[in-house]
Amino acid sequence: VSPVWSEDSASTTISSSGLLSVGNISADKVRTITAEFEGETDTFSVTLNYVAPVLTEIVISGPTSLDEETSAQYVCTATYSDGSSVVVTPSWSENSSHTTINASGLLSAGNIAADQSVTITASFGGKSDTHNVSIKYVAPVLMGITISGPTSLNEETSAQYVCTASYSDGTGIVVTPSWSENSIHTTISGSG
Repeated sequence: VSPVWSEDSASTTISSSGLLSVGNISADKVRTITAEFEGETDTFSVTLNYVAPVLTEIVISGPTSLDEETSAQYVCTATYSDGSSVVVTPSWSENSSHTTINASGLLSAGNIAADQSVTITASFGGKSDTHNVSIKYVAPVLMGITISGPTSLNEETSAQYVCTASYSDGTGIVVTPSWSENSIHTTISGSG
């Protein structure tokens, strides 16, 4: 027969043909189905079984490029079969001698002489994802120059002076500046 069907749960629906559909639940539940037909009623207990969602994928998010000697934070998001997603802490790794990544996903780039590519890998619950990052070389900035050489010089003699340039990356190099002096008694050559 085709009774009037009903059920007592916000987690379920039952159609006029008796098809019971179960929604998303967080734990097992026991619910009651009721059928009414020509003044007669019957009830039926049904256990709704919670099924833990399955991890379907993980995705890394974060910058795709990073300047040398800086850091960037990366995040891993897990998606489950019930459509939910959550930020997780995976096992992080990277494949470059110019970078390191810590357990919280912070990638740190070292000093490089040219642009470099690195691949970050995250592994969690049997799933993995990769994320390509370009490490950008940043030309050091000239911070200052320093002259070195004797502080006194006898008349009718010569002395060599050297100019060293200091850069923002901590390096120093001997350079050839434009030399000048302020006396009618001396001259200085292009080589110092």
